[in-house]
Amino acid sequence: MPWSGGLYSRGYPSWSNDAANNLPISATKFDTEDNDFATGLNNCITKDGLAGPTAPLSWSQTASQPLALTRGSDGNVFSIGRTGGTNNPVLTFSVADVAGPQLTSSSGNITALANAGNWGFVVKSAGSGTEYGLIVEAGAASTDHAFRVTNLAQSAQFFDINGVGTITAGPAIGAQTLTLTGAANSWTQQITGSATSGQSYGLLVNGGTTSGDYALLVRTQSGTNLLTVSGDGHGSIASVSAGSIFSWSAAGNFTVSPANSGNTLAVTGVSGGYATALYGATSGTAYGLSIASGLSSTDYNLVCNNSAGNVAFMRIFGDGGMTLGSPTGGNLGIGYLNVQNGVRVNNIALASTVSPTFTGNVNVPTVTPSTDNTTKAASTAFVQSVVGISSGSNGNGYYRNNPDGSITQWGLMSGGPSHTYPVAYTTLGSINIVLGAQGGVSTSYVSSYTTTSFTLSSTVTGMFWHTEGY
Repeated sequence: MPWSGGLYSRGYPSWSNDAANNLPISATKFDTEDNDFATGLNNCITKDGLAGPTAPLSWSQTASQPLALTRGSDGNVFSIGRTGGTNNPVLTFSVADVAGPQLTSSSGNITALANAGNWGFVVKSAGSGTEYGLIVEAGAASTDHAFRVTNLAQSAQFFDINGVGTITAGPAIGAQTLTLTGAANSWTQQITGSATSGQSYGLLVNGGTTSGDYALLVRTQSGTNLLTVSGDGHGSIASVSAGSIFSWSAAGNFTVSPANSGNTLAVTGVSGGYATALYGATSGTAYGLSIASGLSSTDYNLVCNNSAGNVAFMRIFGDGGMTLGSPTGGNLGIGYLNVQNGVRVNNIALASTVSPTFTGNVNVPTVTPSTDNTTKAASTAFVQSVVGISSGSNGNGYYRNNPDGSITQWGLMSGGPSHTYPVAYTTLGSINIVLGAQGGVSTSYVSSYTTTSFTLSSTVTGMFWHTEGY
């Protein structure tokens, strides 16, 4: 056989010996030799790729560079080197180009080493839409690591993804732990919680516990702080031009500072709802709103305007004064109220509630006499209903409302025979009618009556009448 133990040996030992011994050239010997060549060549790998390996290739066990591919003056464009012992060797895959990387396999790890200014490892997909970059399959425990970024000495961990998906970013030297730079017109980071209602959480930030710790800091590109939340719970909101405009302390006290010469705090409500609702604590210890301002009549503690801001419905001043306005402007009811000077309407002092002295005509409600027996004020209508001085007259005669609720009516009639009362009664059976002829005797009598009128048996030239009823 031409191949034995990986070495080729000639099938025919020596053509020179045949020539020295004057032996003739033998076709059989030539055929044997050619067949050995054919067998040997058929075991070779061809450069056109038509004859490939049919079994694993075993390289030299001692050579430091078992494989090297060269190309002209470029030298070894690709080589595989081997160092170390037979049980734990280190294989190095190198590209001779200055910018080329090196891949080192040692103890189950593969390390990519890049030259200065070059990436150590780049993964590119073939196309767009259905191509994928890199998939790393690791263990499923928190102690497993799917991806990790460290310094060159592996003494500082910058970024790590473990087997349960937890991402940890460690601090670089003196810089931010994690820096994200967004593209134009795009959010730098979007956090989307679970789609399951009641189980969705957004962002959790664990900061320090003192005022010198930052749990959250939002600032401009130039470094101006806009939103600050410290570890002890206090924080502030600021604008670029005016500085802090809203802040809160660790104890829960809020401070609003003016952003400009206009309103310090503006709250816009929605249709059908209050812009601001204040709720106190438990009953007996609840407080609504406390406002402290200046002490003069030119200072404002509270101003209630219309939506346009040009009509003040209420003003409370620093000296305790107050004005109420109307929607069309001007004072409504109270022109100016002052604790020391009392209440004034259109600059006229109002009476005190203790033993007041009234002027002019004072109107009070009229209560029902039969159901009220208190110290309430009595109107003239109430007095008239009690003392029975409610009376009047019309073309039909005279009437008087009595204290017991009955009505007395009287008059003089001519013609007829029907006559209408000045006012109507309500109860027909309560009506009593008395007639008296003027200057003589009359035979006419009441033939019928209703709650509004009565009818005589004949016409009369002069008849006095008098009725009582309810």
